[in-house]
Amino acid sequence: MIKKINKIFFLLLIILINTCQTPKEPDIEPPVIEIIYPLNNQTIFEEIKIIAEASDNDALDKILFSINGEIGQNRIINSPPWELNLKTFEYPDSSNIEIIAIARDASGNETISDLVTTNIDNSTYYPENVNIITVDYDLENMIINWSKSNDSDFSHYNLYYSQNNNNFNIAELLYTSYNLNDTSYTIELNSNLIYPTIENWFWVESTDSAGLSSLSQSKSNTIETPPSPINNITVFYQTELINGETIKTLNIAWLQSSDWDFKSYIVEYQSGFDSSDDNWDHLKTITDINQNIYQTTQFEPSTDFTDIAHWFKITVEDIWGQTTSSPKFNDYDIDGPSPPSNVTSVNYDINSMTVTWEQIQEDPIEFNYYNIYHSISNDFSNAEIIHNTIMSCNNLENENDCESDNNCSWSNEEICYNNSIYDTTWSYEYLINDTNYFPGNENWFWIGIVDNIEAESVGNALSNEIKASPNTIDITSISLDETTTLKEITVSWEANNESDFSNYKLYKSEFEWSYDTKQLINTIEQQYDNSFTNCITYDSNSNDNCIYINPEYENWFWITTSNDWYQESNQGQGMIMPTIPLPYAVNVISVDYNISNMTVTWNESNDNDFSSYVLYKSDSFNGIYDSIYNITNRLQTSLSFSNFDPTIENWYKIKTTDEQLQSAYGSPKSNNVDEPPSAVTLDPITFNSLNSELELNWDINEDTDFTNYIIYESSNYDMTNANSISTIDNRQTLSLNRQVDPDMISNNEILFYQVLVEDIWGQKSYSNIESGSNHEKFIFSRGSSNYDFIFSVHSDENNGLYTTSGIKDNEIWLFQITFDGVFEREETYEFGLSGVGESDKNMLYLNNSYFLTGWTQGSDNDMDAYIMEFDQNLISLNDANYYCATFNCNDSNGNNICESDENFIDTYENDEDDDRSVAIINSSDNNFVIVGSTNDDELNRFFIWAVKTNYLGQEIWNTERSLPYSSTFNNIASSIVETNDGNYMILANIDNGNYNTDIWINKLDNTNGSIIINGESQLSNCNDTSGICYGGESIDEAYAILPFNGNYVIAGTTRSKGNGGYDGWVIIVDEDGSYINDFTYGGTYDDKIYSITESDNGYLTFCGYTRSFNSRNEDIWIFQIDLNGNLIFNKTIGGYYADKGYGIKSTSDGGFVISGISQSIPNNYGNLEAVLIKTDPFGNTIDID
Repeated sequence: MIKKINKIFFLLLIILINTCQTPKEPDIEPPVIEIIYPLNNQTIFEEIKIIAEASDNDALDKILFSINGEIGQNRIINSPPWELNLKTFEYPDSSNIEIIAIARDASGNETISDLVTTNIDNSTYYPENVNIITVDYDLENMIINWSKSNDSDFSHYNLYYSQNNNNFNIAELLYTSYNLNDTSYTIELNSNLIYPTIENWFWVESTDSAGLSSLSQSKSNTIETPPSPINNITVFYQTELINGETIKTLNIAWLQSSDWDFKSYIVEYQSGFDSSDDNWDHLKTITDINQNIYQTTQFEPSTDFTDIAHWFKITVEDIWGQTTSSPKFNDYDIDGPSPPSNVTSVNYDINSMTVTWEQIQEDPIEFNYYNIYHSISNDFSNAEIIHNTIMSCNNLENENDCESDNNCSWSNEEICYNNSIYDTTWSYEYLINDTNYFPGNENWFWIGIVDNIEAESVGNALSNEIKASPNTIDITSISLDETTTLKEITVSWEANNESDFSNYKLYKSEFEWSYDTKQLINTIEQQYDNSFTNCITYDSNSNDNCIYINPEYENWFWITTSNDWYQESNQGQGMIMPTIPLPYAVNVISVDYNISNMTVTWNESNDNDFSSYVLYKSDSFNGIYDSIYNITNRLQTSLSFSNFDPTIENWYKIKTTDEQLQSAYGSPKSNNVDEPPSAVTLDPITFNSLNSELELNWDINEDTDFTNYIIYESSNYDMTNANSISTIDNRQTLSLNRQVDPDMISNNEILFYQVLVEDIWGQKSYSNIESGSNHEKFIFSRGSSNYDFIFSVHSDENNGLYTTSGIKDNEIWLFQITFDGVFEREETYEFGLSGVGESDKNMLYLNNSYFLTGWTQGSDNDMDAYIMEFDQNLISLNDANYYCATFNCNDSNGNNICESDENFIDTYENDEDDDRSVAIINSSDNNFVIVGSTNDDELNRFFIWAVKTNYLGQEIWNTERSLPYSSTFNNIASSIVETNDGNYMILANIDNGNYNTDIWINKLDNTNGSIIINGESQLSNCNDTSGICYGGESIDEAYAILPFNGNYVIAGTTRSKGNGGYDGWVIIVDEDGSYINDFTYGGTYDDKIYSITESDNGYLTFCGYTRSFNSRNEDIWIFQIDLNGNLIFNKTIGGYYADKGYGIKSTSDGGFVISGISQSIPNNYGNLEAVLIKTDPFGNTIDID
């Protein structure tokens, strides 16, 4: 927002300029960094904080931490404290981690800390295991209960689940709880996920705040077995006489089910005996457990046992869908199947497994045979008959034949029967490598009793006691003997005292956690031979039958034991091989180079068992390192080579290896990348008219690897199609005279030059581009010992003069210089406390007169706008009759110098408020229009203001208080142009209601000054204000407007878009002010545009000031764009202090003249002087210094 500008405006501007400081020299000093925790070789555990201390002469940008050679985004710290949290549980126990910190300052300089190597040991810090206490279930849910963690730094529980497989590797996370007292979890039963008919295995993991965790032993639910079979079945017919008809009712009764999860009885029927047991007809489903009788009248009793017509079975179903069926029975055998016989024991030894069952009370005559069933689970539906006692006794019809068979007996009823009824034992003899009926598994047996009509009853099953695997045994010691020719290792372990011992197996794994990848070392078959000694080797290709030890791994040893059943125990407590100290890690301490060689130097190893150095090379710190040299001499600590490229990073590190083939890597280091040659600065090129030569001069390149200067010439400003015109090998030669056509300027020809510097490595740098021509170029400065300003400039082609106006010693000031930069004349006018319009339109030339607009302040302290007329020699033509903007127009003594009825511009009757004019134009009807601001002190309002007068300064119309106002900041018009339709486009900066500013444009009617784009117009887009606004959320201002190709170009500055700070903003609008296009120009600092001119080539050229394209304070900024907004050139003019350009005009020779201010004039540094600068068509001029 442009604030209210009053009599202290210039004082504030002066203070602002003088507060600018000269920027610092480039920072090339690297930062300092040290890791202060952890210490080198320190053992760390749980979660630690890596702490670095860093400092820099300027400002630190960030710290990068490298862990084992890797830098991730989460290891970059952008502000202090320079600390990084490290969770050690993410790395294997007993492993080493290497830590490096890299400090980078704001200028990109880097320093790498010394390497810190630490060892991780979390072995005593893991949480204590929790135990799963129960896995229970009811008809709806399964409930898992576990013991409470007693860790003081408890973090959370994780509950894992696996279906039908006691394998944690395939388990899935089921539940997480951060509540220490939450030690149970209930899950709804689901036949597709968790169901009691299968094993549901659970694990509970307890984790502490450091991320360390321990896992419980697994536990599963008890598998819900199928229902118990129906026994004690009775079958009988009941005869009744009903209505003269005999009714026979079949009754089937049974013993009530005892299952807690009972669902139903299912009664089924089969016509005739069918051995397949597949074809059954459903009779009834009974869901009441207490209803244990079934009645029906649909059957006639069977009367012939050789052809029984009706067979039945009763199936019990539980709620889980499991079923168990009774033996078949019929309606002939009225006492039902034989009473069941239960298995009473299942015993085994190394030779056999024996099954024993109850002897039945069945009549031997009805007994036929036993069936022995077997299954590996307590599920009769999966059982198979493995043996029966079928004999052909029932077919023997006389006593002699019957008694002659030892398996048969003759009864008193003169019936031959099977006497195996008394044989209640069955044995299975094991064979070598036999896996049948292996006692390490469940072996369930049932006894089926089949009677003489093939009805069968089955009793309760029983399984063997499962043979447990051997108990685990632990490694007790590992020792090394290095006195032998081949180093030997002895591993000892606990003895196995079990009677069925078979052997020990000794294993080795790389890490404690990699037991699954173990390798068998030896099998020992002597029960009390509980140690093993063997040689070791560090060579993986060795053929001496020694145990290979990889020094890069931990090398754990484990022992298991097996029994005669080929069961192998789990591993017990393993033990790591005694640590052999790693070799001393040596660091690369320098990577230097000269013209001929690159030399890498490192520290000397102090290891007694040193074997070799290996030098590795990579193209980046985190890149892949390739070995390039192997050195076996411990005293050699450097290596030089002639094939190298210093223009890229060459990272080197040393691997030190000992006789055990253990290795350690030191900190890497890179050469300082050879920068491209220092670019030279090509001075502005001067034209020697005597010799018709362009004189080129540049500063010296002092690089040690300098090769030559190459001078290029082109007719194009961007150096396309450039030709080399000279190659200079002597660095001390810093000039070149180039003969050119003396008629260059008449041919509108400009040549462009650039100096290339090349070094020995083939790298190149380019100087700035300078134009060479005989265009006039100068910087003219003028001022007093105080601060002096000028804003606009006029080029008088007829008289060959540049005319400008401003303020000098608080007086109105005009001066002229010739086209070749020679002072011509100046005039000053004391007119109260006065100012000129702060725009490139504060003065115009008309009919051999100059007309100047601005403001003056008399004794009554209010500001009044004025229009003053001067002849070509800058002499006032008004005497005391200045054209004033209010009644109160006074001279320096407070005397009124304007008559009350003529030659003044009235803003408001009885006006005592401030009125300022900043720009003036001559309209096509030969009148004047001035714009600026007026305020109403009583209402505290600031209005955009415009007034139209005739040639004599007499008012035609006055917008007074009709244009937008603000109660917060000063709304002010900055420029105005006449549009193609004869009206006026006014440009202003207004308060947008958010304590910022927006650019405001509108059109004023040339007849009465009324606004054309009003609130009802679809074009109007401002907040509560008629007109068109351009801007964003920050400060956006415009200072100049120019008709161009039928449209209008607006120039100013923006903080709402661009590259940072203020950026130059160019907006293209049409006749109605509607948006066509816009562009921003600038860098990361402040850049502003104050003036526009159309160039001879049809492009647009701007001037203002910049802080982004130099290394100093504000510099005058001149740049040109084509019709698409592309930069043609971008130049700065300035010195060590503040310099700004306010006005620009095209000149007859195709160049430009700029009006502005400078504090960088030699011999007057810091004092603000007015400057007029003449450039060539590409903005080149002489050096301001």
